[in-house]
Amino acid sequence: MGTVCPAGTSGTIYCPAELSPTFSANEPMFHLHHGNIDRLWWLWQEKSTDNKNAFHGGSVQNTSSLDIFPNGQAPWLNKSSIVPSAGLWPTYNIGETLDTRSWPWCYVYE
Repeated sequence: MGTVCPAGTSGTIYCPAELSPTFSANEPMFHLHHGNIDRLWWLWQEKSTDNKNAFHGGSVQNTSSLDIFPNGQAPWLNKSSIVPSAGLWPTYNIGETLDTRSWPWCYVYE
């Protein structure tokens, strides 16, 4: 998904991100889609205490770049891994963000 700019603004400083996957958050469907994905994940978590805080994943999405790491693969993340913030918000670890009902999120899907 990319962004579709208003007529006459394509490729200008007013809309440089047209059809760019890097800026998909500008796409009107982005928030509807990702909001529902988050809700589905929350529903799955609620079905089982084993799944409630399940987490497993790597730190690199593009696996073709794994040769840049000395041991041949990117480091794995765990619940104590820090969520990158670039100083834009307080530092949280992954484990602190898994339950939407507790701090820092404090919300429930209906």
